[in-house]
Amino acid sequence: GSKGLPKKNIKLMNGKPLIQWTIETALQTTEIDSVLVTTDCPEIQSVALAVGAECPFLRPDALASDTATSFDAVKHSLDYYAQELGREFDIIVLLEPTSPLRENTDISNMLSKLEQHYQTHDGIVSLGEVSEHPSI
Repeated sequence: GSKGLPKKNIKLMNGKPLIQWTIETALQTTEIDSVLVTTDCPEIQSVALAVGAECPFLRPDALASDTATSFDAVKHSLDYYAQELGREFDIIVLLEPTSPLRENTDISNMLSKLEQHYQTHDGIVSLGEVSEHPSI
């Protein structure tokens, strides 16, 4: 979990928990079949489930530490889904809740670009230019 701003993913932003913005956008993206949330926080899990995401487990403490990576959390989720639920996925779309100002068309466009280059590329990342460094 976040040490700087505890439970930031359920802090309200324009009347909704921060994570809800990302879940709703993912659910509106026609190319996305399943919206999965991984968290170590029961409150975040409750919000995720209430707005339509899957969140069948709480992340182990080792994957909620300052040294755990998003890759570790995603791999744990994929392993859980394969072993416990018999489900596998062709493409993983990692959407961080702390970047809520995306639209489902942004995700669809990225997936379309990935599909066009699937033979030579196995991933795609979105970037945005900033006029100044945000911490300065």
